[in-house]
Amino acid sequence: MKTQSKILFAAALALVIALPLMSVAMTYSYEGETDDSGSPHRERARQLLMQRVGQHWGPWFSSWFFKEAEIVTVEGTVTAHARHVLVLTTDEDERLNIVLPGSWNVDSEVFGLPQIFEEGYISIGDEVSIKALQRTVTNENEVTITAFLGYEIVDETNGNHLYAVLPFNIEE
Repeated sequence: MKTQSKILFAAALALVIALPLMSVAMTYSYEGETDDSGSPHRERARQLLMQRVGQHWGPWFSSWFFKEAEIVTVEGTVTAHARHVLVLTTDEDERLNIVLPGSWNVDSEVFGLPQIFEEGYISIGDEVSIKALQRTVTNENEVTITAFLGYEIVDETNGNHLYAVLPFNIEE
């Protein structure tokens, strides 16, 4: 291959990779949103970037996760929650981070994840039982990660039963 062709190919490859990421920053209209310093919200730009990256990596990650995931039930005390992660402490004093979807069904209503905590359907200190998909992977350096995706929560403290609103059904 000629040097000129190699340079052209490298430039085209760089554009294919860089343009989608740059377009998030360049085309987003902040609609007047600013933080205390008058600068556009960095969090919104980060979310858009992650959404764009997720469109590329999302199908691969989903396939990887579900390929060997197994259904488990974890029980423990709600210790904390942040964004889409619920921190659970088991009876064996093990702390588990469980990823939770953004929408949940309680009786005949659907709530966003923040509302579940604001409305008291789940609270810090509650005893819960969570059905989740679990995937554990160990690399060549013997480092192990375990990921949990919660899809059903029974709050033993107050009797609430919550179901994740997902675009698919999970069966045992």
